[in-house]
Amino acid sequence: MQNPPAKISFRFATPADAEALARVQTKAMDAVAKGGLPDPQRTFTAKLEKMKLTLSKDTVDKVLVATIDKNPVGFILHDVPFSSEPAMLFIDKFYVETPHQHIGTKLFEKFCKIHPEADSLHLKANDESLPIYKKMGFEQTSDYDMKMSKEKLDEWRSNLVHDRARAKKQSLDM
Repeated sequence: MQNPPAKISFRFATPADAEALARVQTKAMDAVAKGGLPDPQRTFTAKLEKMKLTLSKDTVDKVLVATIDKNPVGFILHDVPFSSEPAMLFIDKFYVETPHQHIGTKLFEKFCKIHPEADSLHLKANDESLPIYKKMGFEQTSDYDMKMSKEKLDEWRSNLVHDRARAKKQSLDM
């Protein structure tokens, strides 16, 4: 008998999610660190303390969580920086567990849709994530600073990016 397909859903974080989100972040960091993290438990403990602090503030609506069968497997934490640019959002953290990387696209699409006020997104990348963010439509503005324009955001909001990728994959499968 086959297991039913996993149910992917999205919700805002609660303070009770601190441990699960710290674990997602630590696992994702460990997966991309060359040779793994030197001390994953120490990293987890530090991330847990920061996540508890983040989620204890009035900021839970700033953390969008992706779940599979109600278990967190990824999240996006954003902030609204003080800026002269209207409707600018800064993605502070964007982590998805390695076996669930495909959910990152859906999580980002959902994030774009629930923030129609955003005219641009900004984030800091690292060597491992830079090519991924470029592929998603972010432009590199300096060494590791990335920006997504309103036009690209609107493509994500309307599923155009996802539809194009699906069409390209289908044409390759034929």
